[in-house]
Amino acid sequence: NAYRAGASATTRFTKETIAGGKVRLTVHPREGSFAGMNARRSYVINFPATLPPASVSVNGKSYSRSEKPESGRWNYDPSRLGASIVTPPMDCASDVVVEVGWTGEEIDGTSLLSGMQGMIGRMPGIVGRMKDEVNLRDQIANAPASVLAAGGLATMIGYEPERCRDLIRAFRGMLPRLVEDVVRYPGGDPAALEPVVHLLAADTLITARPSIILEHESSRRPVSVRIGTVTPGEVVRYTLDGSEPESTSSAYEGPFTLGRTAEIRSRTFRPGMITGFSSTARFQLAFAKSVSYAHPGNQKYDGGGNMALADGRFGSVNDFRENWVGIQGDDLVATVELDSPRTVASLGLRCLQDQRNWIFLPAGIVFEVSRDGVNYEAAAQIESGTESAARAPHPAVLTLGSRVGKSGVTHIRIRAKSAGGIPAWHPSAGERAWVFADEIILE
Repeated sequence: NAYRAGASATTRFTKETIAGGKVRLTVHPREGSFAGMNARRSYVINFPATLPPASVSVNGKSYSRSEKPESGRWNYDPSRLGASIVTPPMDCASDVVVEVGWTGEEIDGTSLLSGMQGMIGRMPGIVGRMKDEVNLRDQIANAPASVLAAGGLATMIGYEPERCRDLIRAFRGMLPRLVEDVVRYPGGDPAALEPVVHLLAADTLITARPSIILEHESSRRPVSVRIGTVTPGEVVRYTLDGSEPESTSSAYEGPFTLGRTAEIRSRTFRPGMITGFSSTARFQLAFAKSVSYAHPGNQKYDGGGNMALADGRFGSVNDFRENWVGIQGDDLVATVELDSPRTVASLGLRCLQDQRNWIFLPAGIVFEVSRDGVNYEAAAQIESGTESAARAPHPAVLTLGSRVGKSGVTHIRIRAKSAGGIPAWHPSAGERAWVFADEIILE
């Protein structure tokens, strides 16, 4: 309580910019006194959000750089993008004059640091999220090279602080590529990848998601589909087979009628911008009374029951454990009794290709139709299962279908021929291949 009697001391700090772009920080002599006050003090002086200085001196003595905080030297902290100066104990009754200088190029490059401290702080989380997403599909794979390079930015600056400006400029230059690698990661889940784009503060670099509005999500009749655009000048493209829309996909020109089970995906395209994430909606055309199989499937992969191939639930390209019907070694032969006689314009079967898990496209598919449930006629035949598709490193879903054009149809039979033994080029050559399908597409 001695301050009540006037016992106190004050130390004044001033900062000024002097010739040549230098900053001078002065610790002025202490004024006042109180019992037991120290005669000498050390100072840690931080210059946040700055490039590494070209020169540092304290009371006229030049300080050299050290790799970590050290008395009588300065160091550069890449996590804070700032210089830190540590003085030895100094006389509190005398001036302590710290002068820090930057070259003209370093002064001009200061604007590069805007937002970078936060970015560097978020990079471990960005890399971690991407690794988690990648490892869901391949336990030994790593995040994309551009993500790893960005994640190492702070480490690289720590090794070579003198290159800080160039390294940050290079990072800013590669940011669009980095964002595109995240958005376009093969088979990636938008729910996991979108937060990564947010952490990169790059939402303005990508186009926004369009909205998909279905008249009904399930119906026995065709429904109307509307896709909402976001910004004038953007083009919305869509697919109906669950594949990602590309620049060559159908352009949305107005509401359209959908008369078959479909997974609708749409994305927005705009010149000069990265194409963003897609929106997804599913429509189930209810057409089946029952589904039966010539060969029993594996109980683990029954798609949730006998109706799995006609329930409007699509399996995920990244998870073959749900909504997929899987048969190992045998052909997948399914017979569908329709809810009423129908005119069938086309038929298709959505199949999974994932050679890492022994899942291969059918060697061929035969579609047959019947008007009485007894007598069947061939309606279409498809050859599939090329070697290039089988060797694909990432899982993929393909709808294998054909025009049919038959009326009065009461029953449909689909024969998806097994690829047989796993090919010789595969590490598990000779083992029995799996056929996986999740939905019959009827139009």
